[in-house]
Amino acid sequence: LKEEDGPQNNTPVQHSQPPIPRRTVLFTSAAAALAFFQLTQSSAAAAPLEELSLGTATWSDAADASQPPSSIPLSARIVPPSFSTYLARFLLHYDDGASAWWNDQSASFSLLASYEAKQREGKSFGSYASSIQKGMYSYISGDDESNIRSYVKVRSQYSSLLTSLTGKYGSERGAIRDIALLFAMLPPVYQPTDLLLKIDEGAITATGSNKGTNAENFPVNFQEDFTLLLPNKYQVLYNESTKSFTITPNINLFEIGINEETSSPAISTTFGPLSSQPLSRQRSFSLDIYALLGISGGAGCALTHTFVIPLDVVKTRIQTNPGQYKGIFDGAATIAREEGMNALLLGTQATIAGYSWYGISVYPSYAFFKRFIGEQLLSPAFAVAHTNDVAL
Repeated sequence: LKEEDGPQNNTPVQHSQPPIPRRTVLFTSAAAALAFFQLTQSSAAAAPLEELSLGTATWSDAADASQPPSSIPLSARIVPPSFSTYLARFLLHYDDGASAWWNDQSASFSLLASYEAKQREGKSFGSYASSIQKGMYSYISGDDESNIRSYVKVRSQYSSLLTSLTGKYGSERGAIRDIALLFAMLPPVYQPTDLLLKIDEGAITATGSNKGTNAENFPVNFQEDFTLLLPNKYQVLYNESTKSFTITPNINLFEIGINEETSSPAISTTFGPLSSQPLSRQRSFSLDIYALLGISGGAGCALTHTFVIPLDVVKTRIQTNPGQYKGIFDGAATIAREEGMNALLLGTQATIAGYSWYGISVYPSYAFFKRFIGEQLLSPAFAVAHTNDVAL
């Protein structure tokens, strides 16, 4: 921390101002906290990934969700895992919003050890690909999953997706080839072959400028750098016998079931992991949430400490006058017999008032300042590297 008050010396300084009343300090602190809260609420900006203009994607409240986030099975072949992970890579390369989000994610892990940073990136990519798979599954399957009973309807939805991708990214160098490679990963019955055959042959074979596609073979870091796409030598080829497109030379699109650190099922594919859990984030807290935290904290602290007031009374008597009672139970019985039951509740008003204020102030303050320090005051990289320190 840099001090702006000039050089320091050891000369004692006497202040003639009267001391500031404690009540003034408390009110000033509360006002400052409220001002900070309003500032952070008004300055929050939408994450770049949320601006992805491909289909419709929204954040949903996990507590209100009608089905668990992992309800779409990873084995669903309507949206193959390899298709989902390559589409995820495609968007990281060609879409500005997805690219900006991924750059921010990678930058937030920059202060971690190399191995841990790569592990975090892999988990983020897996959840990101899972969000894409679930969004595509919802789009392709239609309302109440009615489309999955018809190859024609599924193929029609993929045709619409192909039109959307070529319309948005087709002007980018090499994008048409990558889109064709993407749809060649679908089962033949789902491929929109009629639209793929209409694409200009020169555009479908033109290679891009991506650092991964410039090479003829897979770079050694292909499984670690999720912005890389298929190398130049891979092209699509129409097979007359199957009336579908294939990738040439042949590529092993492996899909292996694995378990994540949280024991959740996941799939390892040629293009990266596919998690069972989509992207998630903590909900933003409004004033009513902080008010509920304060009410809950105050009520909880007051009740729990009120229940042990008799124990505190007896303990205090034993500590201030050792030998007066034989033990806790004897002390409680003696006080009740000689002084009445009310004697066991001495200090109730002070206890309720003190611990109610403690709960009202501490719980919402901790939630607010943990978020403020981690999200507003510190850089994302420092906050990620020192998560436990910020929490403490």
